[in-house]
Amino acid sequence: MDMRYNVDEIEFRLNEVVIKKLNKFRQNSSIVPESGGLLLGRTDIQGNTKIIDITVPLEGDIQSRFRFFRKSSKHKEILLESRKRCLYFKGNWHTHPVKDPEPSWVDMLSWKNTLKNCKPGESRYCFFVIIGIKKIRVWYGNIYTKEIKEANLIQEIL
Repeated sequence: MDMRYNVDEIEFRLNEVVIKKLNKFRQNSSIVPESGGLLLGRTDIQGNTKIIDITVPLEGDIQSRFRFFRKSSKHKEILLESRKRCLYFKGNWHTHPVKDPEPSWVDMLSWKNTLKNCKPGESRYCFFVIIGIKKIRVWYGNIYTKEIKEANLIQEIL
């Protein structure tokens, strides 16, 4: 089942394969560390973006119960390799050990830094996904205005 979100006048979509991958990292027990990675996808001519794959925590990344730092250079290697499948960097994802996640001040600082350096190709947005124990929430940043807003879930598609 895909998940569709409203982002201003366009649509952001997480495909079913990505959702299944993300669900494996939910912090639904006290021993599960925070996880994260890159969002890889495509943006169509209308600006709609679909996430088709992600990177996952890799050897060299730093994980603890309440933080994740993407340190492995392998994420960039995977990103470069994914271009052969016409998949491009569209943002970041990570987990939080709460039912309904909210971005922390560290998240907001990181997202603002990402927006400064973001070149998501044909999209004017960079996306930030937080996976909670019960909910997946999405925020998006406009790479021109640097404004960050939450996306609204339209529907889950079977």
